[in-house]
Amino acid sequence: MIERYVTPAEFKRLVSALLVVAVFITIVGLFAFLVVPGMRNVNEPGSETAVTAVQGDTGWLDPTDYPAAARQVIPPVDPKTVLTPTPELLARGKMLFSQTCSPCHGPEGRGDGPAGANLTPKPRNLTKKDGWKNGTRIEDVFKTLDEGIKGSAMVSYDYLSKKDRMALVHVVESLGGFDHGTSDPRAREALEHVFASAGEVIPNRIPVARAIDVLVKEARQEPPPPPGRDDPPQNAPEPAPSTRGPAEPQQSSASSPTFTAQEVGIDERLGEPLPLDLVLRDEDGKPVSLRSLIDKPTLLTLNYFRCAGICTPQLRAVADVANKTDAVPGRDFQILTVSFDDRDTAEIAAQKRTNYLGEIKRPFPPSAWRFLTGDAATTKKLADAVGFHFKRMGDDFVHAAAIIFVGPKGTVTRYMYGVTYLPADVQMAALEAARNEARPTIAKFLSFCFGYDPQGRRLVLTVTSVAATATVVAAVIFVVFISRRGRGKKPTPEERA
Repeated sequence: MIERYVTPAEFKRLVSALLVVAVFITIVGLFAFLVVPGMRNVNEPGSETAVTAVQGDTGWLDPTDYPAAARQVIPPVDPKTVLTPTPELLARGKMLFSQTCSPCHGPEGRGDGPAGANLTPKPRNLTKKDGWKNGTRIEDVFKTLDEGIKGSAMVSYDYLSKKDRMALVHVVESLGGFDHGTSDPRAREALEHVFASAGEVIPNRIPVARAIDVLVKEARQEPPPPPGRDDPPQNAPEPAPSTRGPAEPQQSSASSPTFTAQEVGIDERLGEPLPLDLVLRDEDGKPVSLRSLIDKPTLLTLNYFRCAGICTPQLRAVADVANKTDAVPGRDFQILTVSFDDRDTAEIAAQKRTNYLGEIKRPFPPSAWRFLTGDAATTKKLADAVGFHFKRMGDDFVHAAAIIFVGPKGTVTRYMYGVTYLPADVQMAALEAARNEARPTIAKFLSFCFGYDPQGRRLVLTVTSVAATATVVAAVIFVVFISRRGRGKKPTPEERA
């Protein structure tokens, strides 16, 4: 019946075109799922909007908090009372999950919490069995809570008591309707030993809302509020601010501080030189100038060593990418971490260097990662030179996170934002820094079509990536050619008959 509308020749051309379109769609689909994810730039700077602490009934940076509590000494725990879920443990775990986990993992553990929307990698969907880094058994989940996961926003929960961590483990295992596996006898025995061997000491706490109020008033040089009825007893040592505690949450009306991106953001200074005559202090307390340090591509980070926020995941990410990159440390690149807190000492810097070098499992000379300190005026000059803004809030600072790449001549060549870095991005940025090439972003085409040759220290063409691109382009050209040919050739009367 179709012959009434098209000739056999036209029908063949139509079928050929449809087959080409189907092949083209298949290729584009494969391209989108296999190639495009590697081209994504995860290092985009944040938006120029005011940053406000999130508020709500419970959750991340919520002033709803535990009341103050004095220091506690917890005796060893009978493993039988914690390794098996009880109604009491589950109730405690659900409250802790709501306070500490649901902002990222979501209230049902599906990885859809509001605070996890911009995290890379995304929060784990705890209801699915696939993809768990350390495993799904009870000892595996406890290990994750105890140690955290490097290279992600999953930090250690060691500030919670062991019993509270085990309560969270039972709640996490209750979220997924799948078999979490049978415990390994030796791992189970080791876990029992953890609970039975020694007690714990829980330090003083005050509510986060009160801590924020104190910090804001100190920043304004106002006297702190007088002790309230929720404060620890006066004979207890002065408590340190903390966001967690063992008691039930209570409401607080304290307001959260607001900062603008201009106050705590980064203004790129691409192509501009660093003040190389600045003198800082090394890990031994000896003076050292930037000029004597910067003689090769340099990854500069600005942090402070007592930071309990973004500094730790950033420096762990730096250690992780230094461990994975093919570039040779000390030859192709070096790392300088400078504290902008003048209270940080050389001793603290030396300890930090030891800690983070310990996370790198490849040969890595200590001289390739330096931790430096200095007085407030000196470190402020360095921060201003690279456009790094921070704001002091009481004893702490609010600031952004970025790796700033500096060439051998001391010029700023690249900014890489956030706390997740791809080895390929870092390698290419270091290569650009070696040539003192200032670029706002790594060209997507280059990061896609080129790889890094560690022996030749140069970029080389990646044949598979180029072949995939060429295939897609060829398919597009073929479809256009077939379409135009079909339109250009008109059938004769005999063909229509």
